[in-house]
Amino acid sequence: MKLLKWIGIVIASIILIVVVGGLLLSDKGHVARTGFVDASPRQVKALVNDLSLIKSWSPWLAMDTNAVLTFSGPKSGVGASYSWVSEKLDKGSYTITKSTPEKIDIDLVFGNMGPALATFTFVPKGNGTEVTWTLDTDAKGNIFSRWFNVMLDLMVGPDFEKGIASMSSPAKKIAMGKIVQMEEYNCAGGFGLGIRSTIKASEIGTTLAKHYGAIMQFMAQNNITMEGYPMAIYHTWDGKTTDMEAVIPIKAPAKGNETIHPVILDKGPMIIAHYYGPYEDSEMAHTACLAWLKEHGKTARSAPFEEYVGDPGTEKDPMKWLTKVYYSY
Repeated sequence: MKLLKWIGIVIASIILIVVVGGLLLSDKGHVARTGFVDASPRQVKALVNDLSLIKSWSPWLAMDTNAVLTFSGPKSGVGASYSWVSEKLDKGSYTITKSTPEKIDIDLVFGNMGPALATFTFVPKGNGTEVTWTLDTDAKGNIFSRWFNVMLDLMVGPDFEKGIASMSSPAKKIAMGKIVQMEEYNCAGGFGLGIRSTIKASEIGTTLAKHYGAIMQFMAQNNITMEGYPMAIYHTWDGKTTDMEAVIPIKAPAKGNETIHPVILDKGPMIIAHYYGPYEDSEMAHTACLAWLKEHGKTARSAPFEEYVGDPGTEKDPMKWLTKVYYSY
């Protein structure tokens, strides 16, 4: 009986420690690891941003090559997502919620543990990149989740180290777009037909294709002649959403309809960045134009626009796609 009594006391003490200790612990859990990746920041960012490449570096997916993955949304960038079901890894989901040249935010869900926030930051270092991978959790008052947070660094930290160490090889293989020319040009202006909408950044490609199709169909029905390449005017941009106008330049002014409206194309002095590469990496051209304006003491006087030279439908190599990015001043 004494033995049973002592066993009961021990069990009660353990429960008391778990409960009282859990009440004293913080809801917040945090893990951070930093490592060097032998590739440029743009390449490393492109690697993490593209979920079709995640198997090449993810420490968790390497633990179970038989995990069933289901992808949704775009292939890369904001909105790109996948979920997994695995005997070893349970189930969960991974969704990119923010993507900038310096940082990527990801919503993570592991099993029934609730959401967590993962971040990757990319800082140039020598000929490579310093990558910091963090994970932040919130127990939201759950005592057992608070105890899990205590062990979080020991459980997850080594995986982060492996993941960062695995990035160099696949990142170096990524072909990046490049700016081949910065050109000062005095645009004559012109006319166009456009459709304007506020959309998520992840919807740009599909929205442009849809709007260009509608405009071209309207032009064919009304014998309106195209004059130049398809364009997109970016009235606002915050990394997540954009007020964007898909525009087809035309030879002479024309009326639209309830959806398609006439556009007066900007004229005057401009700086143009000639960029070759995937459309999703064209942000570097905007950065280059803004840097040029600052260097020359000038200010953009209207919304920037992109001109898409060539047809991705016939030219399959994205490194041969030319995008001209225009900033007026």
